[in-house]
Order: sequence, then structure tokens, then C-alpha cells
Amino acid sequence: MICRNCGKEIQEGSKFCTFCGYKFEEDQVAQPNIQNVKLIFTRKSKIVGMAMSMNISIDKNKVAVLKNGQTQEIEVSLGQHEIIIDTGVDFTKEVIDCTSEYSKIYFDIVMKFGLVTGKPSIEAIRKEK
Repeated sequence: MICRNCGKEIQEGSKFCTFCGYKFEEDQVAQPNIQNVKLIFTRKSKIVGMAMSMNISIDKNKVAVLKNGQTQEIEVSLGQHEIIIDTGVDFTKEVIDCTSEYSKIYFDIVMKFGLVTGKPSIEAIRKEK
């Protein structure tokens, strides 16, 4: 069975999750199937004509490339995932917990410019039930 709180697989009929300590009430039933969460990455256009693409990696696996104004949807399993957004010059990293509480997590990504280079940045993260 699957813990309703952290999404990890636990022994059938457990009263507590061995990973997060969540206590199941007698009338609660853990979720029978593992659910996935959709991660939706949108690259906001800040500068017209900005050609540098951004690579998105989840758990060290490259899953998408975003150009200005593009959106990409990636489905991941429940649990903790490391998100890396990389331009080849600079990167940003975020660790996100994907629980069954949310069906979608939205990432608004922008390029922040400094004196010499640009750095990808997550402007906002929104979760949807």
C-alpha cells in the first residue's frame, strides 16, 4: 500500500508509515495505486529574441529543452525530485516534494541577466490539487 502523506510504499495493513511517521486512522485506507504528479515548466519571455535555450533535468536525467515562451509538461512519480535548469553557462537547482496532495506543479522560469552572463531562475512555483 502507499502512504497518503509521503507517497512511499509501505507494508499492507500498516498503522504508521515507516518513512514519515504518518498515522493511519482505522477508517482510512491508503491509496491503492501509485499516482504521478505533472510538472509543468513555462519559460516566460522577458527579452524578445532571446535565443539561449534552457535544459531541464529531473534527477540528473535531461527531460526537456525550453526556448522563449515554451511550455513543457513532464510526469513524475511521487517522492522527492531534484530539478536542474541549465543553460550550458549557468544553472539553478530546486528540490521538490511531489505528494499525492497535488496533481500538478507549475514552474515559471525566467532568465536573469547580470553583467556578463544570464542565469536561469525559477520565478514562481504553484501547486494545484
